[in-house]
Amino acid sequence: MAGFTSSVLLPNGWLLFCPVPWIFYSMWLSIQKLVTMEHLLVFTGTLVLAASIVVSLVAVACILPWLPIRGNLGQ
Repeated sequence: MAGFTSSVLLPNGWLLFCPVPWIFYSMWLSIQKLVTMEHLLVFTGTLVLAASIVVSLVAVACILPWLPIRGNLGQ
């Protein structure tokens, strides 16, 4: 496997720490007395952005071993 593929797909701890900022932000929003639409849009937007980045990384890591790439491109 390629280095990028193995670092993304093999069981690592980085995926467990991905939702930590949103856990803290949702706890902060729960404590707030007044939650505005801006707070909810920031929360939802960053959550969707992070999810799309993780899904894209996993998709690229899954597709990468199937691409016909020659090992000695510099020669």
